[in-house]
Amino acid sequence: MKTTLAAGIIFGLIALLGIECYAQGTTIQGCYQKNNGQLRIVSTGNACRPSEISIFLNTTGPQGPAGPAGPQGPPGEQAQCQQQPITRVYDANEQFLGILPTSWDGYLSVFVPTLSKFIFISPEDGDIDSFYPIVYFYYDDLSCAGNSYVDTSMRYQVFKLDSKYYAAKDAPSDCLVLKSYYAPAMGGQCRTRSSTTCISVLGYGEVTLPFTMPVSLPLHFQNQ
Repeated sequence: MKTTLAAGIIFGLIALLGIECYAQGTTIQGCYQKNNGQLRIVSTGNACRPSEISIFLNTTGPQGPAGPAGPQGPPGEQAQCQQQPITRVYDANEQFLGILPTSWDGYLSVFVPTLSKFIFISPEDGDIDSFYPIVYFYYDDLSCAGNSYVDTSMRYQVFKLDSKYYAAKDAPSDCLVLKSYYAPAMGGQCRTRSSTTCISVLGYGEVTLPFTMPVSLPLHFQNQ
């Protein structure tokens, strides 16, 4: 009872009389006069006189018990999620080729899900055209010998070399100083690279397409 009364008087004096409060952390220290109940705030408990009792009061009391649960609120609006239709590409023999994202200059860019790559199909013969996309092969030795690479523009594309199909490897690109290069679509002539600046390139490897090339034309499309 005395502690409760002391706490009420202390906070009343702080609010109404502006008495300076010496607080350390979350604790207020005071001296309680045993004879007349007079209270005073001190900086340390050692400042109390023999006729006083040193008291310590927390500025923040303990957390009370949780209250009863409130009534349930009204249900919120359901988010509307509309799936965008996709266009599936088939050849004349009903081979599923992939998903059609774009067309450009008459060439169909088909995304092949199993390879996570794009393939450009020529409307003329149903194969990858030797002139599109133009592929440059770079070599770390002269005369187009040694290890070969393709530039990073080919990262997501399937390309054709002779009768085989290739794709860049899914790996971070390397910046290399390469010595020679050639492009099959540009006559296949090996050229010396005189620049000593490195270029970002990727290794590549042969891939197996999930359908037979060249595909049978005409192609047809189905929205889903």
